[in-house]
Amino acid sequence: MRQGVAFGRYKRFKLKPIRGIKMHPLEDGTIHPGDIALYQDAFRRDWRFIQGGLMYAMGENREFWNCVLNWHSIAHTTGCEEWDALFETLKADGYRKDTLTCMFFNMPSGCRTYKCPFRHDIATAEEARERVLNTRREVMRKPTARQFQAHFLALDKRRRPGYSEEDAEAEHLTECQKLDWKRHKKEPCSPLEEIIREDWSWDKDERKGTTMMEEVSKNTFQFDDRPLKYLGTE
Repeated sequence: MRQGVAFGRYKRFKLKPIRGIKMHPLEDGTIHPGDIALYQDAFRRDWRFIQGGLMYAMGENREFWNCVLNWHSIAHTTGCEEWDALFETLKADGYRKDTLTCMFFNMPSGCRTYKCPFRHDIATAEEARERVLNTRREVMRKPTARQFQAHFLALDKRRRPGYSEEDAEAEHLTECQKLDWKRHKKEPCSPLEEIIREDWSWDKDERKGTTMMEEVSKNTFQFDDRPLKYLGTE
């Protein structure tokens, strides 16, 4: 008997089986492959991970540790061949710190640690940074999620009787500006390349304020126009 806890007054009670819930981790200690794929996709899209490397993921993301759990399970994979090889190298080398890239070296703050034990590789840092900037340049050439919404609203109105092509196009342009104005007015009037290089204007590979989900309340998800509150909120 556990010290201080008496179970004598408790009676047997038949518990109902819990169904429809995905175990995390699964009974064999693995993480669902679909979850691992989602984690790795999020890492690949996050500019902070691309520049900060594995150390950034280790310090900032719970998802990283789920990948580690899966690597130590019978599945023996993090979902990323590069990580799998790195973990094997770390294990063989006695977990040498200079095997890992410093998470601050290629970040806006830079590394301020005297004689940092982690790796500072200028060539790798420059290649990673250029990869991030090229992704952002591609993003800037495409319409935002809100602009897409205005486009499809205009397409819908073109199908209505008596609604001309010119009327739909004019309303499309107006709605597009309205949907994007709240975000746009907060941005500095800067050259395109300056916006691309402004790290804190970006979340993963998307510009902050350009996704439709940012219009949803912080404590509410919405599906089919019906609010679904987080547990514990009114």
